[in-house]
Amino acid sequence: MSRILVVEDETALARLLVLELTHEGYEVETAADGVTALQMALVGQWDLILMDIMIPHLTGIQVLKEIRKNLFTPVIFLSAKNTEQDIIEGFDAGADDYLTKPFNAGELLARIRVSLRRGERQKKLQELSFRDSLTGLLNRRGFGETAKLIFAANRQIQRTLALMMIDVDNFKNYNDTYGHPAGDSILQSVAEQMAAAVSGQKTILCRFGGEEFIVLLSDCTVPAARAAAGKICASVESLALKSRAVLPILLLR
Repeated sequence: MSRILVVEDETALARLLVLELTHEGYEVETAADGVTALQMALVGQWDLILMDIMIPHLTGIQVLKEIRKNLFTPVIFLSAKNTEQDIIEGFDAGADDYLTKPFNAGELLARIRVSLRRGERQKKLQELSFRDSLTGLLNRRGFGETAKLIFAANRQIQRTLALMMIDVDNFKNYNDTYGHPAGDSILQSVAEQMAAAVSGQKTILCRFGGEEFIVLLSDCTVPAARAAAGKICASVESLALKSRAVLPILLLR
C-alpha cells in the first residue's frame, strides 16, 4: 500500500483529499504547516507528497527545496497559485507535477499514479546510496544528510532531540572467535532489536560503521530518552549475546 503525505492547511480540503485517497487504497497522513510537513517528510517513509504552496511557517516551495537536498520522494503541488511564473517556480524547486485549484479529482488521481510509478524507480536508486546493505538501516551518508535537515527544522520550533551513540562491545573478539558470517547475523539482530525497542516513535536509525549505531529521536523529552535507552539495552541484552550494547546519550536542543 502506497503512503501519501497530504500537506494542506485548509481543514475541509484536507479531509476531502484524505477521503478520496483512502478510497483509492492509499495510506494517508496530513500536515497543516511547513515545519511539520518537513519533519514528517524526513522521518516517515512516504511514496508521495501532495502539497499546497501557501502554508504556515514554511511555504511549500521552501519545504520542497529542503526535501530535494536529500530525498527523491515524488512531490505534487496542489495550489491556488496558477500563474505561469508560479508553475515555473514550482518545477524549478523540484516538483514532479503541478496541479492548480480548483482541480478535477480524476485528473489528480491519474497524476498521482504516474508519479508513484516514477517514484518507485527513484526510490530504488536512493536506497542503494543511503542504506546499509546488511541491516537495512541508514548508512553514515544517509544519516548525515537526513540529520542536517531534521536539525534545521527543529531549531525553528525549539523541540528537543535525543541522539544515542551505540557501540557493541568486544565485537572484534566475537568476529575472530565465531567468524564474520556469525558477526553479520549478530549485527542484523541488534538492528532489529533496536528498531523494535523504539517502534512507534519518531526515530532515525543508522549503522554508522562496523558495530557502531546511532538512534535519533524527535520530539523526545529527557526522561523519554532515558527510558528509550534503557529499553534498547534490555532488548539487546535479551539476545543473550557475548557482546553487549553500551549507550551513552547526548541530548541536543
